[in-house]
Amino acid sequence: AYVSIFDTLTRNPDERRDEDVETVLEYTQHLPAFANLTLSVKRKLCWVMELQTFRDVQSPVIRSGEEVDSWWVVFGGSVEVNKDGDTQRLHLGECFGAARGSGKKKLLQIGTITTCHPDTILLRVPAAKYYEILSKSEQSSVKVEEDGKVVLVKEFSEETCTHVAVRATPDLLLSRLLEEEEHPLYAEDFLLGHRTFIAAETVADHLCRWFMDVPETRDRVARIFLLWVNNHIDDFDGKDGMLELIERFRNQLQDVGMKGQFQLLNMACQVRPALLGTQTTITPTISQMASRHSVSEIEVMSISPPPDRMSSTRQSLRLMKLPFGKGRNKGDRSQVKKRSASPIVRTHSNSSIGEDGARSSCPAISVSAPGGGGPMNSAAEPGITLKVYKPDHSYRFVTVVSETTAEQLIRAALKQFDIHEDSGNYSLCRISVSPEGLVKQTRLPDAFHSLPSHLILTSRYYIKSNVTTNSLVHGEELLSEVLAEGATDFLSLDPRDIARAVTLQDFSVYRQITSVEYFEDLWGLEKSSPNDGLMRFSETTNHEMFWVVNEVLNE
Repeated sequence: AYVSIFDTLTRNPDERRDEDVETVLEYTQHLPAFANLTLSVKRKLCWVMELQTFRDVQSPVIRSGEEVDSWWVVFGGSVEVNKDGDTQRLHLGECFGAARGSGKKKLLQIGTITTCHPDTILLRVPAAKYYEILSKSEQSSVKVEEDGKVVLVKEFSEETCTHVAVRATPDLLLSRLLEEEEHPLYAEDFLLGHRTFIAAETVADHLCRWFMDVPETRDRVARIFLLWVNNHIDDFDGKDGMLELIERFRNQLQDVGMKGQFQLLNMACQVRPALLGTQTTITPTISQMASRHSVSEIEVMSISPPPDRMSSTRQSLRLMKLPFGKGRNKGDRSQVKKRSASPIVRTHSNSSIGEDGARSSCPAISVSAPGGGGPMNSAAEPGITLKVYKPDHSYRFVTVVSETTAEQLIRAALKQFDIHEDSGNYSLCRISVSPEGLVKQTRLPDAFHSLPSHLILTSRYYIKSNVTTNSLVHGEELLSEVLAEGATDFLSLDPRDIARAVTLQDFSVYRQITSVEYFEDLWGLEKSSPNDGLMRFSETTNHEMFWVVNEVLNE
């Protein structure tokens, strides 16, 4: 990103493209110097902004008594303002130079400003351009005053060709929810950003009162309330005051006969049963009313490997889970809890593709769309295909998720093997072979879950009849075969399989980050939910970096 920003800022403004300016805007708009500027003003400043670099320490940027001909923003390093013997340091994102409101008046610098670090970088906008952009913004703005105070500022939007609110008091921002001519995304932005200036209980209470007191706004209020519950369910869950307000709004929908909206509200609440109360029976699922910003609208096609490359991808995933500095025969038992969301990954059919008596180099793993084949698919996460063996070492592929139990896997495997017996007559066993050739056979309890995370490279799952006591793995040839499955090294894997495995692993963490979590972290607000997706995602970078270093050193 830095390379792209520097490349854009060193080019002539006439040569810059829209996408280049958007890249610069993405980084600079959060700097303190831009905090009180509207988005359109920030974008226009990025079009004319220049890069100014000072190689040496104590290089003068502007001397006392010189005319102020620019507006500067510290972009790298820092500068020092020396004024009448007093010094002040300005750091990243702080600005100096041309002052807002001075117009075309000639300004003279008071105090000398010098650099404090070598290679100090400043963003510079010529004063004439700076004043011109601010002046046009002021002319296109509409200010509403009450009792001599500005309570609302509206600015002309080139996107909607109307004036939209850019600043207002909390009460006026709240009332703008009922304005039909407002920006189409205003309600969504408000429901995310309101937590910085107004309590959620206040917003919900106003919506309930508007719904009953202003009948002509009922459809709009209902849409806003449904959008809120569907997109930000954590604002309600576990909060007594908000639970009372959602029950109040549900009763209001019933009182006015809005059955469709009542059903949609119940559907949205079904993701958290506590929101439904004790007297409501709901049959539809939340996925039926996914909003237009839900991940369920996105499809990642062909993200899973074709059948002939499934084994290599499985090895990539397993290899990445190995603990650093330990032997490869001990797997990482940590498991990433996946957030409930609609599936977005689609792959090939997950029906049985094994053949009796056939043996492969290692169990296969793939990602498949929930609901695509078998009762154990979950709408909450992609499935993982496991290879399940019988005592004669034939196998079948069965798709599971993290919550699939051993008993469910036995039933599915028996069906794949076309065995028509009671699943209670069978048990699931995990066979592990150490590098020294020692075989460990463990019978797993029926309620045992997180099955994929408990497999290592030199292990297998077997279904075994409860009336037999024979060892499942014996003989030198079979032991050598199981050990060969674990003899996977970094360089033997296809780079595309490694990339695919890394992408799938990263995405399982990334998908858990909610917009509210990111917003609260950005503004330093108290967390409203226990979700820690941001922390886990940041830790993923370190994990993968040390994994690569570890594997390279092992080679």
